[in-house]
Amino acid sequence: MVTGAVGLFTACVISIILYFAAVPILSAFTDDAAVINVGQSIILIFALIQLPKGANVVYSGNLRGSADLNWLSKDHWVGLSGVKVKPNSFHEGVDHEVTIEQIGKSLNILGAFGADYNQQIRLEVHGQCSKLPIMKSIMDIADHPNVAVCWNSNDEDLEGEGLEYNFNLVKNRFGDTAHVRELNVGDYPYQELMNLFVKKDYKGWILLEARTAPADRVAAMKEQLDIFNKMVKNGQEKV
Repeated sequence: MVTGAVGLFTACVISIILYFAAVPILSAFTDDAAVINVGQSIILIFALIQLPKGANVVYSGNLRGSADLNWLSKDHWVGLSGVKVKPNSFHEGVDHEVTIEQIGKSLNILGAFGADYNQQIRLEVHGQCSKLPIMKSIMDIADHPNVAVCWNSNDEDLEGEGLEYNFNLVKNRFGDTAHVRELNVGDYPYQELMNLFVKKDYKGWILLEARTAPADRVAAMKEQLDIFNKMVKNGQEKV
């Protein structure tokens, strides 16, 4: 309870600072009034999500420390729709099949509990479990309908028989969120990925996990949105 209260208080303070300091923050990066106006709206949204985000961070830590699932109900109270979990690592001396089974069964427990609070359990394609055949094996065991896959746009997506084949392995278990990096950086075939999302008629959120540090971050975000919209339009024209 104490850590939860401290976390929420900290999130409130951050939200207030962001709200009142939006213009000075943006002005440090650009003097374009139009960009500042758009940036204010983005920062306001970011400020508003600090409360549920702070709660998620705090209660995730509690879960790791005590295996207490009640934090999922608290996420529901503050308006969240789900949580992201990571399979990550295999362990020396333990057969991969054993770890896959353990992860899958654990996800079923989380999924059943989270369903009572409308909290979707989103398994991110991450770590040593990033290969999509491994993720499919996990999800074959984690068959609770409230357990979903969070696509993560990893290099491993291109291995084996390629992106489309790996995408199809798990597409029927996609959750409400998916991750991409900068759409115009690197060799990942994002246009092909967007074509697949459009073909599937994906209804969730495609979230940008940016890794670069552009001089004008607001302008960079707008650029990414423009690229995204163009890629979606290209995908729609192919359907």
